[in-house]
Amino acid sequence: SLHNPVVSDFGFIGRDSATLQLERSFQQETIVLLSGMVGCGKTAMAASFARWQLETGADWEFVLSFSFEHLHSLAPICDRIEHELRDVVGADWPDDWQGLQSSERVQAIGTRLKQIRGLIIWDHFEGVAGLHAAAASAAWAPDSQEALRDFLLHLRGGQTKILIVSRRDERWLGDIYLRIELEGLDLVESQQLALNVLQDEQISAEDMRELQPYNDLLANLCGNPLAIQVILPNLKQRAPEALLQALQSCNGSVFDEIVQQELVQAVSASLLDSFFVLDDTLRKQLCILGLFRGVVSVGLLVTMFKIAKDPSHQPPALRDVDQDDWRVVLKVAASAGLVSSNVTIEGPESLRSHYYTLHPALSWILSPLWRETFPKHLEVLEFLYVVAYGGYAVGFGMDGLLVETQAAISVLSAEEDNMHHALRLAHQYGWWGHLGHLIQGLDRLLTLQGRLVEREQLFNRIAEDITDANNQPLPGRLTLWHVVLGRLAQFALDRGNLDTAEHIYKQLLSYAEQQDDHRRQSAMLHQLGLVARARYQFDQAERLYLRSLELSERCDDALGQAKSLHQLGIITQNARRLEEANQYYLRSLQITQNRDYKEMQDVEAVTLYQLGMLRSDQKRFDEAESYLNQSLIITKRVFDTPGEAATLNQLGFIAAVHGYYSRAEEFYKQSLAIKLELDDQDGIALSLHHLGIIAQAQE
Repeated sequence: SLHNPVVSDFGFIGRDSATLQLERSFQQETIVLLSGMVGCGKTAMAASFARWQLETGADWEFVLSFSFEHLHSLAPICDRIEHELRDVVGADWPDDWQGLQSSERVQAIGTRLKQIRGLIIWDHFEGVAGLHAAAASAAWAPDSQEALRDFLLHLRGGQTKILIVSRRDERWLGDIYLRIELEGLDLVESQQLALNVLQDEQISAEDMRELQPYNDLLANLCGNPLAIQVILPNLKQRAPEALLQALQSCNGSVFDEIVQQELVQAVSASLLDSFFVLDDTLRKQLCILGLFRGVVSVGLLVTMFKIAKDPSHQPPALRDVDQDDWRVVLKVAASAGLVSSNVTIEGPESLRSHYYTLHPALSWILSPLWRETFPKHLEVLEFLYVVAYGGYAVGFGMDGLLVETQAAISVLSAEEDNMHHALRLAHQYGWWGHLGHLIQGLDRLLTLQGRLVEREQLFNRIAEDITDANNQPLPGRLTLWHVVLGRLAQFALDRGNLDTAEHIYKQLLSYAEQQDDHRRQSAMLHQLGLVARARYQFDQAERLYLRSLELSERCDDALGQAKSLHQLGIITQNARRLEEANQYYLRSLQITQNRDYKEMQDVEAVTLYQLGMLRSDQKRFDEAESYLNQSLIITKRVFDTPGEAATLNQLGFIAAVHGYYSRAEEFYKQSLAIKLELDDQDGIALSLHHLGIIAQAQE
């Protein structure tokens, strides 16, 4: 039988993977640690595993479960085990048990447990070692910790299994256990729990059908069972979108109502039960986590406080806190179950180790606390947060540093909630320049993930806030207005809505002409040339590119010149004016070569590619191969995977012309692999077609 089973009011849901992990771990090791953040369901998982084992025929003689919350040494643990074993398995203990020395009782219990097949669940184990030196009074004495570690070491290899349940990894125990990190419920499991919670709130089936979709709300709660149970009842009075906005902003009347609810207060007490035993400085440093959403990184915290030009404007507790100090703060938070080091980030360990996942309730629990803690510094701290994330967004954004696509998606995905929160703050305070930085990162993320409708909705919302009734930029928002409208025009151009694209570009051109801004005029004429080319109006496109080139030369805009020369090369090449095309490409290449920023390298790569195509057209295949190889080097350097695939495809063609079929096949296969990753169906078909031709040629 199971002593002190824990049964959720809403039933135990899912966790098949965790159950299998536990079973396999106990096949390898005597002691298993089940860790996870507050409210993720560790206690219920442990009890469910034990119950499942018994129901599926495990030949355990006993299962015991008890909490370490009020225990401070090994002796009462052994006394409790002795008492339970007498009742459960009728163990034969010495008559003078109570007269034995403590060490003798520990030895007797350890020996007996090694002989009996059973399972012991030790819950709330995190209190044994405490959180940090600042909270040492809450931990067991060092000699008691050592005695417990020795006891567990003695049990290894025996018949009784020990399942330790803790908020954190208990590394002080040494290499004597296997660890399983319990994460949140998946979406299907979260939906089932949500349904149970809503039914418990007496919401009828008919009313449930009328509820607006709330999957985004569940995603924000990260599958944390406790958070779901606390927030979902609010759907009786509030729309999911209103709840989600309140939890994301941690502001407004809806949020104020939520945090005053009895259940939320209980969760707050549970989350912060170890918080108030810390020293004052550490508590204040932890409070800054109330500003973050979803994840926090050591690097971002360091960057935030490096930005401040005058440290005296910062709260004293946050001055001169370096990278090592922030690591300590976050490790303390992890020990308390407020954050987890389990974050899905692709990239080097040096990047991944900086990141921690926040408990889904942490922002709305800590937000009031951090506002109370730093009342005179709120705007300064929010400004540093916005500026730091603006830098991140530029670094991983469309025109930023050279960052590999998958790494960029990984980091931007993890930081999406933070960037949206920074965007809200930038809008609230009117920090339009920093808002422009932030949308670069969100733009790239939504583009790479194919969330194009969301992307356009984001830019349209911003456009409404920066444009007056006459479709002119509001004061202080001119640069952002150009960026946002330019992207909206590009979106229209990409989906073939040429009239909309042309209308926006002409609007931007007209404003640039009013301001006598030659650089922007040149850029808009270039874009209108793209619209004309898409309409097959090649003469019109050429005139527009020539006007763009003239203006970019007048204002010494090297990038604008390189782009227009490149496009003029394409127009004249398509018109079979090959020598003109060659001259345009070479002039463009002369400008872009040896430039170390991404946009110039992008133009250089495509120009080299076009020169390779031109030389192929002229049957000068050796020269073509040389240009294409140069282009390939750059496309790999700037992580232009579509350009890399196209270049590999053309190199395959040239190899086939020379009769090097094995080499051609390798190029085509490399190109195909990239197109498969990009899900480029037309490109996949073309590569397969070429591979088919090569196969026939080799027969």
